[in-house]
Amino acid sequence: MVSNELYQAILSRLYSTKRTASGWISFNCVMCTHRGETADTRHRGGIFLDGNTIVYHCFNCSYSSKFSEGTSFSSGFRKLLKALGFNALEITRWQMLAEAAQPVAERLIQQQQEANTLAFESASLPDGAVLITDPATASQYEDNSRYQAVCKYAANRLSNCLIIPKLYWTPDEKKMMNNRLIIPFMWENRLVGYTARFAGTPPVKEIPKYYDERPQHYLYNTESINRKRKFIFIVEGPMDALAIDGVAVMHNTVSSPQANWIEQHRNGAEIIVVPDRDGKVGLADVAIERGWSVAFPNWSPDIKDANSAVDKYGYLLTIKSIIDSRVNGSLRIKLRIKQGISNT
Repeated sequence: MVSNELYQAILSRLYSTKRTASGWISFNCVMCTHRGETADTRHRGGIFLDGNTIVYHCFNCSYSSKFSEGTSFSSGFRKLLKALGFNALEITRWQMLAEAAQPVAERLIQQQQEANTLAFESASLPDGAVLITDPATASQYEDNSRYQAVCKYAANRLSNCLIIPKLYWTPDEKKMMNNRLIIPFMWENRLVGYTARFAGTPPVKEIPKYYDERPQHYLYNTESINRKRKFIFIVEGPMDALAIDGVAVMHNTVSSPQANWIEQHRNGAEIIVVPDRDGKVGLADVAIERGWSVAFPNWSPDIKDANSAVDKYGYLLTIKSIIDSRVNGSLRIKLRIKQGISNT
């Protein structure tokens, strides 16, 4: 595929790169100085191969561009290639390869759109996992401080959530699992993975808060879409999804298979993206591309996500603030982003 070959050609020209947990390759943005900004020295530029689409975005100058298999280069993408060091002859060559591949790519894209399904293999919970609300579990581990700490954490984080799923814990010490709250990932009534959230703050920064075993493109709490509703809330993590009965995409962006599935099953509902208030705009960028709305609720500065908002304001006020603050349209969303997602 031309998109994959070009992506590799781009990576070969980069230096001092970093790979994020979500698969983005970050480096100093090559477009900042072309847009009147100072030269980037903080790796604010990022490139990502999303299926058959090359996506570029800078979190400093907000420059965005993409190339999808089966399409021609946009003027913005040609400018990006030039800034990355491709000369005019090379850009023309890649353009010709892209145009020659269009008939094949169009057939592949059509096949993907016709299928437009997500399918995941079955998985297992960590060794020794038990349901924390089972009376037998509570009796057996009554004196286990790790079990009690995880139960307390679950009560504090989920007591105000609209949905309380089955929650698990394990005495297994591998990967500090005995310190984690285990939330199963279900798909079509089958277990396909899980997330294990450290109960509280890990003792050292090298220990991750979350340990995930999940398939690529997984969506959490899709049951909320199956219920007839006026709005569908798109959030980043499972805790937020449980708090407001939303759908979690498990990243700060949305992959094409995820977005396609959501749109196929929306049943006329308005899609509202509710980004975490950490300054990252990946979800908002997808909303702009897809014509979705983005919420900019006026929460206090200490509120970083939907779960925290429900803890402080309650479910009804949180939902009202999301709906009332939603913005649609590329220009208006970009204006709010420039103002700062966390400064609303």
